[in-house]
Amino acid sequence: MIRTQSLGGFVASPEPVYFYTWVRDSSFAAMALQAAGYYGPAMKYWLWMCSAQNPSGTWYTRYDFWSGEPDTSFGIPEYDSVGLFQIGVWQFYEYTHNKSFLLAVLPCINKSLSWELRSIEDNDGLIPKDLSIWESNYAYNFWTQAIDDLGLYASAQIYRALGLNNTEILRAADELNATIQRYFYTGKFYSQAITSTVVYTSNGSQVTYVPNGIPDSSAILPIAMGLMNPRSTEALSTVETITHVLTVNGGLARFPPGDDYHYDSSLYDSTAPDPPWLITTLFLAMYYEDLGNYTGVHNILAWCVEHSQHGLLPEAIDPRLGYPLQTTSPLTWSAAMYVITAVNYIPSQKPVVIILILTMIIIILLAMVMSIVYGRKGSKRA
Repeated sequence: MIRTQSLGGFVASPEPVYFYTWVRDSSFAAMALQAAGYYGPAMKYWLWMCSAQNPSGTWYTRYDFWSGEPDTSFGIPEYDSVGLFQIGVWQFYEYTHNKSFLLAVLPCINKSLSWELRSIEDNDGLIPKDLSIWESNYAYNFWTQAIDDLGLYASAQIYRALGLNNTEILRAADELNATIQRYFYTGKFYSQAITSTVVYTSNGSQVTYVPNGIPDSSAILPIAMGLMNPRSTEALSTVETITHVLTVNGGLARFPPGDDYHYDSSLYDSTAPDPPWLITTLFLAMYYEDLGNYTGVHNILAWCVEHSQHGLLPEAIDPRLGYPLQTTSPLTWSAAMYVITAVNYIPSQKPVVIILILTMIIIILLAMVMSIVYGRKGSKRA
């Protein structure tokens, strides 16, 4: 078994494999860097994303680390990358007020907007179904719908900052948000995904959507990022349900009844299914920041430190024994979420020296990697 490191973690394969850049992981890494004040590497990444954009306005899951060419054999495009690009660009502008940067990436924003607005119109107010390595099911996933909705609102802000009319963007964002609220909420939590079904009546038939009834800890991040009021009944009930059902060994597993990603033949480095993920556990910490629960934030950051490997953060830990799972360690996305959470943390009176030191180490490593990778010249356009 050969484990080859990529920017998004380790790739496990029985044969030598290429190095890959994973768009989702790297997008969060860029957000972490700009939140920490490392604007140069972050800007290089957003400009690289612009150069790698598909003509449709979307992106592939991963790209060759050296050439920048998309891996067209790996699944289908992950549509949440559209929203992450829009969110990241707007956040960069909020930090820097660099209007020249906004103008430089505006054509790429417009491509993504055209795809989103057309998709929402053609899919009953939804972004199309997608299947990614993160969600693992071909469906209308809450994660993708919510991230792209946040991306639309971010794009509306970009238009406003440039003095452009954002009415149509806001209309589409509100329509998508209304569809999410209508179909994904089960009465207790936002479901992982919805599926279409046909309802027959005396007047004929119509297509409607039904939640799959699965709680997924990834649902916490869109809430923490502003999809809705974090103190709303829906938000509080969703987080309460997820923490009740998915807390394992101090962290949050992905979803029941058995996330076997690290417990199957492809990885098999966990002693049981349902490993707690550092990524989703840090989503909870971000949500606690919204509520002002900084004791909860500190406890999660400390939990991550306790399960790091000499300052490197894994994707997940063993659900029974608590050790970092090796096949995806270190993971860029885990490091990024730690930095994003840490820079917004208001320290209590408890000692936080170790947390601060780890934060600085992670930031410096992310900055070095992003600057080297996305500062390269000659990346080919997808």
